[in-house]
Amino acid sequence: MDPFLTARAFIGMAIHYVMSQEIYGMKKLFHFPHHKVVDTLADLFLTGLREVPEAHGRPE
Repeated sequence: MDPFLTARAFIGMAIHYVMSQEIYGMKKLFHFPHHKVVDTLADLFLTGLREVPEAHGRPE
């Protein structure tokens, strides 16, 4: 897995969250503590990176 692309994917998730909160006004509808957002994004990202053998039907 390319580390540069992996880092961009993680930053993209965080930026999307901030944009939806600040630009699109989602913080008026939903408010989560910062530590919960960080923990959730990190857990979601890292869990999604776990390798599952042949999950996509293609050899590594």
